[in-house]
Amino acid sequence: MQIFRKIRKQLLKEYKFTRYLIYGVGEIILTVVGILIAVAINNSNIHKTDQIKETTYLKNIKLDFQKDLASLNFNLKLKKERYKGSITLISQINGQPIEDLRK
Repeated sequence: MQIFRKIRKQLLKEYKFTRYLIYGVGEIILTVVGILIAVAINNSNIHKTDQIKETTYLKNIKLDFQKDLASLNFNLKLKKERYKGSITLISQINGQPIEDLRK
C-alpha cells in the first residue's frame, strides 16, 4: 500500500495527470477484479454447502423410505397371519377340521 501511495504522490508532484489518471483506472480495475474473485469464491463455497445439505437430505429420505418399507412389510406379514387365523376360525365355526386347512 505504501508503494502505491509513493507512486501516486510522485505522479502528482511531477504534474503528470494522464499517468495519474491511468494509474487510478488501473487501481480501480484491480479492486474490481479482487471483488469479483471474492464473490466467485463465496458463490463456490455456498454451492458446496448446498450440495452437502442436499446429499444429507437425500440420504435421510432414503433411510426413511427403507424404514417405511420395513414397517410396511412387517405389517403386511402380520395382516396375512391375522387373515389366515380368521379363515381358520371361520372354518372351525363351520365345522371343518383344522388338519384339512393345513393341506
